[in-house]
Amino acid sequence: MEFVHSVRGSSRLLLGCCLGALILSPLQAEAQAVDEGAGSPSGDIVVTARRTEERIQDVPLSIQALSAEQMSEKGMNDLQDVANNTPGLRFTDFLSKFNGNAVIRGLSQSNVQNAIGNTGVFIDGIYLQRGYMVDSQLGDYQRIEIVKGPQSALYGQNTFSGAINYVLSQPTDELHANGQASVGNGGYTDVRAGIGGPIIPGILSGRIYYARADFDGVWKNNYPGAGSTDMGHFGGYKRRNFSGSLKLTPTDGLTITGTYYRLTREEKIRAFYTIDGNLKEDQLNCGTVGSNGSPRLWCGNLPSSPDGKRSGVNTGNYPDGLFSVPQPGMRGKTEMYHVAAEYRISPAFTFNYDFGKVRGEGIEQSLFASNSYYLTSDSYRTPTTPSISRQREAGLLKYESHDARLAFDNGGPLTFDFGYFHSKAWDSFLFGLGYGVQAGQAAITSDDWDPLSAGGVTLFNNRLTEYWTDSGYGRVGYKLFDDTVTLGAEARYTHARLRTLDRLTPTLDPLEATYNSLTPRFSIRYEPNRDLMFYASAAKGVKAGGFNGYVSGSVTLTEAERSFGEEVNWTYEVGAKGSAFNRAVNFAAAVFYIDWQKRQIAAPPSNYVPPENSNSGGGAVPSIYISGGAAESYGVELSGDVKAGQGLTLNGSFAWQHATAKAGATAPASSQFCDDIVCRADGSVEGNYLGNVPEFQGTVGFDYRTAINDDLQFFMGADEIYRGKMYVDGTNTASIAPYWLTNARVGIDAGTWKAFFWAKNLLNRKYAEASFVVPSIYQYNVSLGDLRTFGVTLSAKY
Repeated sequence: MEFVHSVRGSSRLLLGCCLGALILSPLQAEAQAVDEGAGSPSGDIVVTARRTEERIQDVPLSIQALSAEQMSEKGMNDLQDVANNTPGLRFTDFLSKFNGNAVIRGLSQSNVQNAIGNTGVFIDGIYLQRGYMVDSQLGDYQRIEIVKGPQSALYGQNTFSGAINYVLSQPTDELHANGQASVGNGGYTDVRAGIGGPIIPGILSGRIYYARADFDGVWKNNYPGAGSTDMGHFGGYKRRNFSGSLKLTPTDGLTITGTYYRLTREEKIRAFYTIDGNLKEDQLNCGTVGSNGSPRLWCGNLPSSPDGKRSGVNTGNYPDGLFSVPQPGMRGKTEMYHVAAEYRISPAFTFNYDFGKVRGEGIEQSLFASNSYYLTSDSYRTPTTPSISRQREAGLLKYESHDARLAFDNGGPLTFDFGYFHSKAWDSFLFGLGYGVQAGQAAITSDDWDPLSAGGVTLFNNRLTEYWTDSGYGRVGYKLFDDTVTLGAEARYTHARLRTLDRLTPTLDPLEATYNSLTPRFSIRYEPNRDLMFYASAAKGVKAGGFNGYVSGSVTLTEAERSFGEEVNWTYEVGAKGSAFNRAVNFAAAVFYIDWQKRQIAAPPSNYVPPENSNSGGGAVPSIYISGGAAESYGVELSGDVKAGQGLTLNGSFAWQHATAKAGATAPASSQFCDDIVCRADGSVEGNYLGNVPEFQGTVGFDYRTAINDDLQFFMGADEIYRGKMYVDGTNTASIAPYWLTNARVGIDAGTWKAFFWAKNLLNRKYAEASFVVPSIYQYNVSLGDLRTFGVTLSAKY
């Protein structure tokens, strides 16, 4: 009913009719066109999701590819925009954009600080391990590929639920140049330029690219004095990207490509507000009552503005709208070196070698929780001096990998490849809080951007972890019945070794562990003709365990709590892809079931003793990770487009994912504040929905193009994006309300140049996008989606 009642207004009625037309027709292939322009899907799109070039129509996987042209026309410039256009994918970067978290098919992770995510993110197949590295905006991309389901057989343990791969543009033997310039509201500017071509014709070619984007943000910060700083708005950024590549073809059959990539980011805190049960101004509404007289939990949808959570006390000290003490936010830098060599030994055998080296760093400095308020000592429920806390997260990652693979394909029924992979990662991470910062002060800034420095805070975690991974993998395919049926099998055997030094206890020995796993994948594909394919697959995903260290804050951990084990899932999928009526109708459909065991979840240490009195910043509970039971996710994904008339294409997508905890699942970090009325006090969350997962997602839209004259084409389009209700955590108390967003574009296209206007959230909806909950200190930190953003873009290519 929430889905139906959300549809209001004439624009939604029109788009709803478009969706109805799609439902009555076959549905679109899950990849949008790379070569034919936005809104024109094609089964002939070539992707590299399985580490070899193949038509997307032939891949027995649920996969979507978004082209650079599509992303440009729709104003897409980060992974959240990509997720809005991809059924079954959600991306959240919370308040500071430090812990980027991609969720595929409901497999959300509670440990967003984990060095290894449930979804692997890559640039040209080179792994980006940390959350502060994954949102790789601005790059010189041909396309972004999103592959759903475990890819552990080909990519390893870091693709537990799927993979996202940024595919960079490559040097060619012809001169190509392209550029783009955009301006928009909120101080938005974006300039990109690339050029490439032959250096020594037939032997050496190259390409260079540079991009920069600046944005002040569209949410105003009404904190007194904030306008005199560069932190007068929420959600702004400064992003810079450079890449360069050389392609050498010294002899027939041998190609060597070298690439350098660099991205730097300065990100302001996102628009947010905090519900703080330690304050008389705020009102939590359910759960157990703490020593300060406030309930600890929120039940129901979190408000889309702070007005919905205020008690009415101390209103004279509140500025209008959103406000927060100005704060530094997040800085990040990612550098990648990649060398790829391909040697065709014979017409049937090809050898590939990839070397990758990545260095990433990220630092988040923010003022925690109640800094959203301009308060006096009368605000606090407990008679203490009002104080707030400064939070610091910082990481430095060094990663290196080698991958060698031999492939066989002679055009016959049998194909196979096998390879060896080795990687080493050096990962430093720290997290801490600084207490005693006084409310009502001026902007807080910091020049301490050293990722190895504690920066004056009290550290809860400070660990150095080294990862060594060795894998052997292989794949075989065999075609039967005049090539209409293909049987496929893949497998990888992985030996992983971890070594963690807990810097909070430097005199103790490092913690060490090894993990061995076999991750197979089986598939069958039936292709009665070039335009229709059915498939079924079963795949195992494994994510390595890790260490909590010897202590968490001042709490000593038991031996059993110092580590947590591997996660495992089996994903089963059946689907179909195809087109009809000379590709006027395109479709893809998939049904999946995931059995998820040994989930890694947050819990307080057993030796932790809660304080008798809690106040803002004084009750933070140290956290560890344990194996917390099983879960399952099952659902349906549909997408399609229809060429409905001369120049008009209708498109739509839909995803239903029912992701819930199974018997034995617990949520001890939050369930300890349940009262057996709104949620179970014994910690059980059996049958509850997993946190940060909308059950329903959908898009519906159109693209219209018509000739103005022989040289110019007019185009326009709009997309309606729906995200359903989702719960904040496993207790299923607080939730994010469903919301609709309307995006649109209109412009002219001359082939070699294009000018267009684009808008996101055209109707200027105010909505809560996500929330991070810390019930131990009575706080929900609610991040808000961007208000209307719009701009004009001029692009050219040669």
